[in-house]
Amino acid sequence: MRATIGAASDKVGTAPVLLQSLPAIILSRVLLGITEAVIYTNVNTLMGDYFKGEPRRKWLAYQNAIGSLLATVLIIAGGSLGAVTWRGPFLLYLLALPIFIAAVLLTWEPAPQEEDAPSDMASAESPASRAGPDAALAVSAESLTAPGAASAMAYVQFPWRIMLVVCAVTLVSAVIFFLQPLQTGVVMNAIGSGRPDVIGLVSAGTGFALPIGAWLFGRSKRLRFGQFLTLAYALFAAGLFILGSSAHLPGVILGACIAQFACGITFPLLNTWCQRKLQFEVRARGMGMWISTFFVGQFLSTSTVALLTAPAGGIGGVMRWAGLFCIPVAVLAWLADRTSKRPTAAL
Repeated sequence: MRATIGAASDKVGTAPVLLQSLPAIILSRVLLGITEAVIYTNVNTLMGDYFKGEPRRKWLAYQNAIGSLLATVLIIAGGSLGAVTWRGPFLLYLLALPIFIAAVLLTWEPAPQEEDAPSDMASAESPASRAGPDAALAVSAESLTAPGAASAMAYVQFPWRIMLVVCAVTLVSAVIFFLQPLQTGVVMNAIGSGRPDVIGLVSAGTGFALPIGAWLFGRSKRLRFGQFLTLAYALFAAGLFILGSSAHLPGVILGACIAQFACGITFPLLNTWCQRKLQFEVRARGMGMWISTFFVGQFLSTSTVALLTAPAGGIGGVMRWAGLFCIPVAVLAWLADRTSKRPTAAL
């Protein structure tokens, strides 16, 4: 399934190189979005299946950091190809071919791990699960054919109540998350620094703060979920307020860097939190639900800005309002962590 979707992504991604009809090109973009959504869900599900505890948190953070760096490189490469022909950037989707080959050769179906499996199932933290693709695949097949395995898996209930809480927090956080990446150019235009080349340079430069935040999240071992969430919202509060209050480019850059650093913490934090709430058998469904929620937040983020621009007195006012909104959220996260009867465990 993973390999099939990867191949499909390559085909529909490069389709505009050959297509002549605008409706056909738009349809190829829709199909590309579907394949990317499936890939995103598969990748994050596998990260949760292959790792647990500290290694899972670390690799989810590193995934976010490396993805952000590669995105910056691809944007620059796409701009160079676009200078040659408008079809040029679509050739970048040919990179899906080596990724498709790697998926076929290097990934495998994992067996349930100890923290994810019901108590009457064998622990996945066995020598076979650590031995590699072939051994893990054999254990997975054996677990499905063993007596009582089907009935054990049938009793794994999807944690709807927990996931609704996770998705609610994720939705609000995603709206805040996308404010700076999507609106920095608008803020720069409002202060008279809206040249496209300057916007591109600032966006690419400040974007390096995101992988730094993700890397530090991956390296931190002592902070709990509530403490990380408090830190992320405190940084969002400072970054967005500075971004909206600055009348000159250096202030905008400073605010964008702080917000990007918070973004680097937020995405792997919420991803790890969601992974911890999902058992092996329902992880794919839960991750699909979580990823859908996160990117619905992207749509709502732009809609929120459109609704608030007039009453806030412009895009700067929206950013300041958003920064002020993050302050009580950070306080609530801190209070929840301090007063919880069951303190949130270290991620």
